Amino acid sequence: VVGRCDGVLRVDAGKVSTVSEASPDLVAEAGAGGDADAAPQTKSQSGQDIVEAYQSSASGMGVLGFIRHLAAGLGSMRRLCVFCVVVGLEAVSIEFAVYMLVLWSDDPEEAHRSSEGYAGLYGLGVAGQFLTGQTKYLLLAVWAQWAWDALHKDLV
Repeated sequence: VVGRCDGVLRVDAGKVSTVSEASPDLVAEAGAGGDADAAPQTKSQSGQDIVEAYQSSASGMGVLGFIRHLAAGLGSMRRLCVFCVVVGLEAVSIEFAVYMLVLWSDDPEEAHRSSEGYAGLYGLGVAGQFLTGQTKYLLLAVWAQWAWDALHKDLV
């Protein structure tokens, strides 16, 4: 949200406001010999206004913005890459299992491999699916919680 604002966010007594860094009023005050330590002028906004402004500006952020936000949700770009590799391995396992079913159904006389062989390879694909799926969801839960904890620590 801060990157999408015209200034800096300030939270005082539960009220969110933006402080414009290049506000013409502040520039005029500084040029007129105003007090440099005086509190900057703020434009008060409700939390809902800030969320709506962010959502409207983020709706057209593009693929790179989406990837950056996804990486932030997992904690880092490296974690996103590892997560994508796990998802890729899951897709390979799924396709392998489906391919084994296709080969099995195309070989009813067991000319190339026995039914036990096809069943074993299909089971291997399903086991790979299961393991990569469980790993994917575990990584997603743990890394998203770590990213949330880090964000909370930075905000507090």
